[in-house]
Amino acid sequence: MGDHPLDPVRVELTMALARDLGVLDRPGVVLERAEAATDAMLATVHDPDYIAVVKAASTGRRISMMAWAPRTTRPSPACTRRAP
Repeated sequence: MGDHPLDPVRVELTMALARDLGVLDRPGVVLERAEAATDAMLATVHDPDYIAVVKAASTGRRISMMAWAPRTTRPSPACTRRAP
């Protein structure tokens, strides 16, 4: 399993558990299909360069993360503070 909270395996296991426990059969529970997110939607939470890297990787092309990471990876303020 990957580290993303919506890793497909995690979603499948969660849905299987919900089915097994009868959660999905309760009154008022409706399953609906989600539409695929557009690049514009993804860009509200992900760097456009990251989106391009993920798209390239999903086609099976070999890519270098080194070209992407230095421009978009920034240390958090907590990592840059010095201890008193």
